[in-house]
Amino acid sequence: RNWIRASTGYGIPQFNNLLRDPVTGPPGTNFDLKPQKNLNTEIGTESRVTKDLVVELVGFWTFFKNEIITQTISGNNVASVNADSSQYRGIEARYDWRPVTGLRFSGAYTHIDAKYINFSDRTAAGFLTRDGNKVPNVPTDIFNTKVEYDHAPTGWGGWIEGSYYNSYFLNNSNTFGIPSYIVMNVNVHKSIEIKNSWIRFAKFYLELDNIADKKYAAS
Repeated sequence: RNWIRASTGYGIPQFNNLLRDPVTGPPGTNFDLKPQKNLNTEIGTESRVTKDLVVELVGFWTFFKNEIITQTISGNNVASVNADSSQYRGIEARYDWRPVTGLRFSGAYTHIDAKYINFSDRTAAGFLTRDGNKVPNVPTDIFNTKVEYDHAPTGWGGWIEGSYYNSYFLNNSNTFGIPSYIVMNVNVHKSIEIKNSWIRFAKFYLELDNIADKKYAAS
């Protein structure tokens, strides 16, 4: 299966975006904020390598106009501004392997290059050009993998997954960021079939997120 896809998006500012002063950050008005628009392009291929293994490779390129960027002005004061133009491009590879009934291995790797193309950032020192800088809060590399098993006759199942995020910048000037990190999650569940015209099944589960119980820096 091969495809070429294009789509477009349009996003209007939310009320909280419009009610924060873009210069100082406290409550005020920000009625000059414009809606954001984006054009998405994608080319991909999916192949069933064997009866049990499916792989997929996708290349994408997204163009933003007036992207709404929310940033810290000072202290805990935040405000939203428009970045005239920015681009997100990259690749994603995915696999789905089911060697035996009920057992599934799956995962995906994404590489993203997110950059400002035209953006004058308002700061305390005046407007600064951010053209060519990386868009903050966007990990360059993300890898996710998951192993799950469901025993259909009994309804019992479970899975464990891990996600890796590469280091990324937290500010528009690209002067500081956070280190890479891994988050692991685990889940055990039980499904009960219910022969009822209104309810088909009930599912009970216990899930533990961040099983290493570590704290991570974030924006």
